[in-house]
Amino acid sequence: MSGASAFARAWTGRLREGMRGAPVLATGLVALFVLAAVFAPWIVPHDPAEQNFLASLAPPFWEAEGSISNLLGGDNLGRDILSRIIYGARLSLIISLFAIALAGTVGVLLGLIAGYVGGAIDSLIMRIVDAFLAMPFILMALGFVAALGPSVTNIIIVMGITNWARYARLVRGEVLSVKSRDYVALARVAGQPRWRIGIKHILPNVTNSIIVLATLDLGRVIILESSLSFLGLGVQPPDISWGLMLSDGRAYTTVAWWLTVMPGLAILLAVLSLNIFGDWLRDRLDPRQARD
Repeated sequence: MSGASAFARAWTGRLREGMRGAPVLATGLVALFVLAAVFAPWIVPHDPAEQNFLASLAPPFWEAEGSISNLLGGDNLGRDILSRIIYGARLSLIISLFAIALAGTVGVLLGLIAGYVGGAIDSLIMRIVDAFLAMPFILMALGFVAALGPSVTNIIIVMGITNWARYARLVRGEVLSVKSRDYVALARVAGQPRWRIGIKHILPNVTNSIIVLATLDLGRVIILESSLSFLGLGVQPPDISWGLMLSDGRAYTTVAWWLTVMPGLAILLAVLSLNIFGDWLRDRLDPRQARD
């Protein structure tokens, strides 16, 4: 028991040290977003798909006709808005993580190849990167979704395809700086193959920058997914998305403002807190970029 307690104290101490200086409110909102997404089935007050026409367009609990049973009100079909927002966080997190994992894998691999190999391969990869970055992000995503069809899997693929170029450009620039260092030259002299040098000696030294970009990208992906769902090209019913909730509620804006304000506020808080947390993480992992 004492050994477990010592381990818990040591782990807590390292966590406290690692999070020192973190923005409290933003970190708390990020933690709330993640916890709501992970534990959604156990914490929602109602089944998010359950229709209760007695609660149709029910206002939030602080309004005159509001009820504590529907804290944030009900939508046009009487479904609980709070429960749907919590499940929307779950789907947003799943889509964001898988999309960023796909974009990061492709982008990091091509960035490593371009930066380390150089020459004609570097030029070819970077011209493709320039072409992707030159195209309007939302229009490119709309084109891919229109061609593949709207579904959660296709949304993840589309956002991975449209986001990889940012990772490739970042990693390529970091690799150009790292590959000229002494330990890389010594590994090359020792006869280690290029792939081993890239994975063992170069990749670990650019990981911090990748983590920061991925954290900041979470907010971008949430906004893109919400935008596509709002336009009808993203998540489809019966799945629940914040953008889909905005789309469903826009016809009732003048009579039931909470149908659009609540999911819109969820998007705002999630993206803002992720951006603030990512900004702090950048300064934490790379003190050279810390601001006064």
